[in-house]
Amino acid sequence: MSAPNQQSETIQSKGSSRTGWYAAVAVIIVVIILFAGLYAAGYIGKKSTGPSTPGTCTSVTILGAGSTFVEQLQDEWASVYSTSTVDYDAVGSGAGISDITDKTVTYGASDAPLNATQTTALPDPVLTMPETAGAVAVIFYLPGVTFPLGYSLNMTGAILAEIYLGDITTWNDSAITAINPSLLHDGVPVSAANNTIVVYHRSDGSGTSYAFSQFLSDSSSTWKSTIGYSTLPNWPKFSSAVGAKGSSGIAGGVKDTPYSIGYVDLGEAASNVLSYAAVENPSGKYIIPTVNNTASAITDLLATTTLPSGSASWANVSMINAPGVKDYPVATFSYMLFYAEAKNNPVITSQAYASSFANWLNWTVTKGQTYSAQLYFIPLPASVVTADQATIASMTYNGAAIPACS
Repeated sequence: MSAPNQQSETIQSKGSSRTGWYAAVAVIIVVIILFAGLYAAGYIGKKSTGPSTPGTCTSVTILGAGSTFVEQLQDEWASVYSTSTVDYDAVGSGAGISDITDKTVTYGASDAPLNATQTTALPDPVLTMPETAGAVAVIFYLPGVTFPLGYSLNMTGAILAEIYLGDITTWNDSAITAINPSLLHDGVPVSAANNTIVVYHRSDGSGTSYAFSQFLSDSSSTWKSTIGYSTLPNWPKFSSAVGAKGSSGIAGGVKDTPYSIGYVDLGEAASNVLSYAAVENPSGKYIIPTVNNTASAITDLLATTTLPSGSASWANVSMINAPGVKDYPVATFSYMLFYAEAKNNPVITSQAYASSFANWLNWTVTKGQTYSAQLYFIPLPASVVTADQATIASMTYNGAAIPACS
């Protein structure tokens, strides 16, 4: 009887071993399934998709070129920004557009938005981003004429158009004296007003000229039909018309030439201690350009206009003759222009360079805005800053979002 019992024990032992083996396999399968689930859920084996700490920016040399209108602000930014070196060449808006088209700079700067012809000429898509805004001041030098405290020479767009057309040639013209009592004494023009007006205009492509000639076009049907507006208008030629290069050329020319008139950004006028006119706005008020009166024009623009995205055309965005009673009528944005796909620009040599450039752009529209008012520029409203940051975030390198750095 012992043999059958021994066989039964042997059979039971084999059955127990097989059952334990099945259990072990089942445990392994459960563990594998568990790990697979945790991996799929992102708890293990994957990097967090949440916010990460930006890496340190690589110090690079960022090359900018263009607008002389914003030269003082760009120079101030370059002097205080320490993460990278910024080299800005104030060669005029027209040259800045050419430089970014030719891909010889990291960014171009222009007070005039790209027109259809310039956009077509671009080898790759470019983003447009407002960097600041400011006033175009009408400067003049009238020795021997004193204006009451708080007042200045009054000017209208129509009169300025006639001066720049060469149709009004002397300061004692009745159109000028009719709105400027300081040029009269007992109803007769003072001796200083008998002089010929020396008329300064830009000889180079200029966003300041774009804004100023747009104001003249809005104010004079003759100017609009014969000259129009652009960065390099076909300025009328007459004996007292003088071309000068850059805002500094205009400012220096007017400062050194009695009985002259010209146009520059407000900061250039103030830094050269030049007199500037009160210009009539659409409400019939003569407005002396200030930071506040120019900021008012931006506010009124934003109340009635939806700004385009950075990848769209800005050609129809204008602050000229803004409708508010306190608005200075000759105001403009100034823009930075840079490639939407950073790798398409050979100046941007790596993803690290692109990150450092994006950091610089973000700095200009945030911290950089705190330097604006002291230089007579207008800090960008919060809504424009938000739009700018969206434009910066849309820039890519090799098709991918550009990593942040600080």
